[in-house]
This record gives sequence, C-alpha cells and structure tokens, in this order.
Amino acid sequence: MQKKLFGYMFILAIVLLLIFAAFLFLFGRFSTTEDKISDILSLQIEFFDREMTSYYNDITLRGAQLSEKAAQLTEQYLNSENTDFGVVQNSFLHINALEERYIDLLKNELLKASCSGAFILINASQTGESGSKAGVYLNQDLFGTTDKETMLLYRGNVKAAINKGIMPHRKWHLEFDTGGFPNFEEVLSDTAEPIEKATHICNIITLPGTSERVMLVALPIRGDGGRVYGICGFEVNESVFKSAHAQPSTLPHITCIFSRSGDKEINIKEGLSCGAKNGYFLAPKDSLKIKPLKKGLVALKNEYGAYIGMTRNTTLYSENTPYSITVMMPYADYSGLETKNTIQLILIILILGFAVLSLSLYFSNRFILPIKKSLDKIKQSEKTYSDESQSGIMEIDDLFAFLAGKDNEYQKIFDEHSEKNESLQSEIERIRTENKRLMKEHKNIIIQDDYDHFCSGLRSLTPKERTIFDLYLEGKTVPEILQIAEVKESTLKYHNGNIYSKLGVSSKKQLLNFAALYAREK
Repeated sequence: MQKKLFGYMFILAIVLLLIFAAFLFLFGRFSTTEDKISDILSLQIEFFDREMTSYYNDITLRGAQLSEKAAQLTEQYLNSENTDFGVVQNSFLHINALEERYIDLLKNELLKASCSGAFILINASQTGESGSKAGVYLNQDLFGTTDKETMLLYRGNVKAAINKGIMPHRKWHLEFDTGGFPNFEEVLSDTAEPIEKATHICNIITLPGTSERVMLVALPIRGDGGRVYGICGFEVNESVFKSAHAQPSTLPHITCIFSRSGDKEINIKEGLSCGAKNGYFLAPKDSLKIKPLKKGLVALKNEYGAYIGMTRNTTLYSENTPYSITVMMPYADYSGLETKNTIQLILIILILGFAVLSLSLYFSNRFILPIKKSLDKIKQSEKTYSDESQSGIMEIDDLFAFLAGKDNEYQKIFDEHSEKNESLQSEIERIRTENKRLMKEHKNIIIQDDYDHFCSGLRSLTPKERTIFDLYLEGKTVPEILQIAEVKESTLKYHNGNIYSKLGVSSKKQLLNFAALYAREK
C-alpha cells in the first residue's frame, strides 16, 4: 500500500510540474533557438523594412520637390535674361549665375533632408570637355549636423559658395565627370510621370578623391514642355547611413543591409549596411550566397564568414530598381545561443525531475505515512482510536477519531438492521410466491379466453388470408410474403388488418404465440 500511495503522490507531483512546464512553454522558455531567432529577426526585418521604405520614399518626395524648384529657378533665370538654355550651355557667365542660385536652393533643401549631400547637375559645361557637366554638389558632415559651417562644396562655383559661408571640400573640382556618375544617361532620359516615378537609386560609388561610399538618389530636372535641364537629387553616405539607421535590437552583432535584389546572393557592393545601437557589427566584405532554411530563415555565407538571417524584397515609391532588405547575425552567435538554450533546457528538465522526486517524498513522509500508520493501528485495535494510534498531525487525528466513533455507531445500526432484515426476508419470499401464483391464475384465465376467440376466428379467414397466415407461421418476412402471395404492400396491410381483427390479436407476436399453441394441440 505504501508503494501505491507513493505512486499516487508521484503522479500528482508530475501533473503539477507539467502544468508549471506548460506555463514555461507558453512564455517561450522551451522554444528552440531556431524559433526564438526567427521571431526576433521577423520583428527586426519588419522594423528595418518600414524604416527604409519610409526613408527612401521621403527622399523621393524631397527629390521631386528639388527637381521642380530647380526647373522653376532655371526658367526664371532664362526668362529674366531673355535667353534660351542652348545659349547657357556654353556660357561661363550664365553657368556661374545659375550655380549661385542653385547653392541657396541646395543648402535649404539639404537642411531639411536627412541626407549627407545634395546636388544639381545641368546639361552644360564651362570647360567643354567630354563628359564634364556643370552644377553644384554640397556635402554635410558625417553625423547630419545642419550648421552652415559644416557644409562643404564638393563641386561648383567656389567663389559664390564662400560668399555664402560654405567652404570648398578638400577634393573640390569645378565640374562633374559624368563618366564616374552612375546611371547619368538613364536618369537624364527618364520620361516617367509624375516626376517621382522617374527617381533612380543609383549604383553605389566611391566619391572621387575620398574613401566614402555613397548611394545617389537622382531624378531628372524637367521644365515646361518637357525640356530636360539636367538631373538632381540627394546623397546617402555610408557613414551617415550606419549612424542614422542603427537598429534597436536584442542581438548585439546584428547586421542590416539595404541592397539591390538578388535571388541567390546579397550583393554587398551594391548596398549599405548598419548594425545595432547597443552593439557593433562588421560589414561583410563580399557577396553572400543565400541558402533557405526553416522558419523563414536563410543561411548566408562567403569565404570570409557565415551568417543566419532573413531577407525579402521591398517596394519603394519609384519602383525603378528592385531592392531587398536583409537582417542577419553571425553564425557563431547563433551557435552560442543554441548551446546556451540546450544547456538551459537540460537544467530545467533536471530541476523539474528533482522537484518531482522531492515533492513525492515530502508529501509521502509528511502525510501519507502518518495516515497509513493510523489506519493500521485502528484496524489492529478493533476500530478504537487510542493515543497510540495518533499520527502527530492534529487535523488527521481529529478526523480519525471522528471516523472511528461514527464507524462504531454505524456498526450497531447495521447489526440491528441485519436482524430485522432476516425476519423480513422470509415474509417477502412468502408474499412473492403467493403473488406469482395469483398472477399465473389470472393470466391463464385471460389467455384461455383470447385463445378460444383465436381458434374460432381461424375458420372465418378467407383463402387468401389463410395463405398469408400460413406464411407468417413459416417465418417468412414481409418482402418474401409480398413476392410469394403476389400482392402489393397496401394489399398485405389490408389482409393483416382483417386477420388481426378476426383472430382477436393486437400484434404479430401474439399472433405467432397463439399459432404455435394451436399447432401443438393439432
């Protein structure tokens, strides 16, 4: 019995701890590393995707405003000078005058945009060299400060810029070399309407004379009548991108990449990357091959390292260039989390197992054993509860004392009822026998009258009714009778009614019983 009670306690402890384990599971304590990382990266890529979409759509709209203002500014100047843009294209004076106006426009627009630079490049040249185009290109400091002292002139009219408090960049040049300007002809010839749809996120370049990688967001400058004066847009510097878009994350070494779309690889050279605000990251050095995994995860790998992450295409307003969003973490970090999660799971299982055994032993020694001992002593002492039978637990002792007293009371009542029961039992048996005899006599009288009526009724049956009656006696079913007697079901029901009425029976069972009795007499 002791083993059985211990087993019950063991099962109870397991049930309680399973409930506790279910709560742990609901709160993610028993989820796999793959599940946890999938959940974290799903939220991370959603947040990063929304930020990039919002950021580049904002630049697109600001670029459209810049294009319209540059076109208006250009046409206002042409009207004021009563000249044509064809004359301006090779005029030193006209180009300088336009650039001076462009500096004010770019400065104001750059102060409002979260970008590292802004430019206007017109289809004109002071030098006349092949591929050289005039215009203005302003840079801001790497942390997006908006003080005018931190703005630098990278390309354009240096004298006009200095007069406006803007110093030249250490790698300043007068004009743009369109040979190093990505997608120049493609942007210049884009006729999409509205102007926002003509926005292009150009291939990433390293600014000539610097080590800074930049992504240019460019669109054409179109005036009245569709005349194209040049292109304009904003610069997104890699350093500014890393600082401005560092992500809040629980993964300290996460890497977020905004790059051109690719089904089988992430082209790092055509993208910008950032890390976590509270950690650091190392941008991959080369393209990453993509291998799909479970839970929406992908493995990303090149010769320099391996990562676990998620990637998906994103839709920008202009839709000219498909881009993708990627968030990933070093595979070494993932393996470390997997090992940590496995150790935690093993420890939880060991703790739960130890708790089950401990609770089982505690409850057995504290409650089950005293109860068992008290019961054994009560049995040995002929259902009396003495001081020697006490368990030491007040509530249990009071209960057993009460049960022992009640047990004695019930035993006396049981003995009294047993004596009365013996005398009543013989009387009940006598009455039952007499009742059976009377019922049999009554039944015989009733059955004899019904049977006599049955016998006399047989002689009144028609031949067809007699044939159907005989088929019932042979044990035929209704379908068989319908086939043998060659009658319809409605006709059979009619004959059945006549047979029952003439023979004085109310059911097929009564009919067959009387028929069997009649057959035995014959």
